Amino acid sequence: MTLSVEAALLILLFLLLLTTSVVAISWRDALKRRGVYIALAASGVVIAVSSLVFESQSSRSTATAPWAPWTARMTDRVESCTEQRDPTACLAAALRAEPPPHAVDGETGLASSQLLHEFQMGQALLQSPRISDLLWEEFGIDREDFLGIGLSINNRSEDSHTREREYFVSNLCADKINLDRCPTEEPNIWTWRLPSAAARVQLGRPLLELIDGQPPLDNVEQWRTLRTNELAPTGLYIRIAHFPGQFYAGTVGRPEAKLVFFTEFPERSTTLRDFMAQTGSESLAETINENETLFIWVYAPTETQEPMLATWGSLFDYLHASSGIDR
Repeated sequence: MTLSVEAALLILLFLLLLTTSVVAISWRDALKRRGVYIALAASGVVIAVSSLVFESQSSRSTATAPWAPWTARMTDRVESCTEQRDPTACLAAALRAEPPPHAVDGETGLASSQLLHEFQMGQALLQSPRISDLLWEEFGIDREDFLGIGLSINNRSEDSHTREREYFVSNLCADKINLDRCPTEEPNIWTWRLPSAAARVQLGRPLLELIDGQPPLDNVEQWRTLRTNELAPTGLYIRIAHFPGQFYAGTVGRPEAKLVFFTEFPERSTTLRDFMAQTGSESLAETINENETLFIWVYAPTETQEPMLATWGSLFDYLHASSGIDR
């Protein structure tokens, strides 16, 4: 009998739990026992994520039935779409017209979880170069870096701790730069801009020291009130990017994008470089070029602007909502 990847990993986790528990119980040192249990919990997370990574790598190497025909039909729908010539609307219409295959584990015959089904859908879409380009242009989804499980894990990095929760946020206007794109600006987004030389100096310094020590470009009083008011909302989100400053149109992402990625505002002191690396993006941790400006946006969403955890499921919900129907 052949075991599926998920079953093998569950057996591995059970054996790890059994072995660790026996060893921990034999230790009188409570601190050691607690350390073992913490390590065990971390191992469980790693094993669960590894299962999705393995599935991701397998699906990228071979697009097997029934997903390959569905991907082909989705590609045809998107390429032939004339609905407003809006790529997001075209993808939403294609999803509405082409329901995905049922999620079934071909080895065990058991129905997969919704998370795995959404993950399989996402990976199937990434097999299409046209749809993969669309996902990048509209939502910043990179086929090599985006797993769609709400964590910014860079599966090309050897640094396994580079993970932060990531969220989808509408591509809002932070500054009135290009008035055609941003005739107004959101009062609850604050922007910091650092020239390349200043940014390189700040890389090794605490990020919170920079943000609290240097005022944002505008809405300074609101920011100071927010940071000093103990009753202020604590749900802050942050986004960091660097690119040539002349291309800045005032939006928190590329002007044509619908959604962009934010991560949770750091509660502990960490350097700017380390925080950029922890977002899982290799490009952010690279050297900032002379002609580039470092942008930092901090966002305090209102009740009607709650960010979505960056999962495939959230994206599909967004697409279905944009098409006017429930999923």
